[in-house]
Amino acid sequence: MSHYQRAIEIQQRLEAVLELVAAGQYSTPQIADEVDVSTATVSRCIDALRKQGHSIESARIDGQWCYRLRGSIQKGSSKLAKAGKP
Repeated sequence: MSHYQRAIEIQQRLEAVLELVAAGQYSTPQIADEVDVSTATVSRCIDALRKQGHSIESARIDGQWCYRLRGSIQKGSSKLAKAGKP
């Protein structure tokens, strides 16, 4: 895999994670499952998104810890294609 392809794959993964965070109802394991990566990779993605300036926080919703964008209102569920998958 070329460096360019790898960079595109990482950017697509970050976008997929950000979309799930914006939905405001996904935990780390759920994001990992949706994006088809490990929970450690999700943590690295969250860190990278925060460094890009996204205000991501953890919130307890219906007894479950989830990520959400600070100040956002919980949106409806969205189904994503697996990041990097056709």
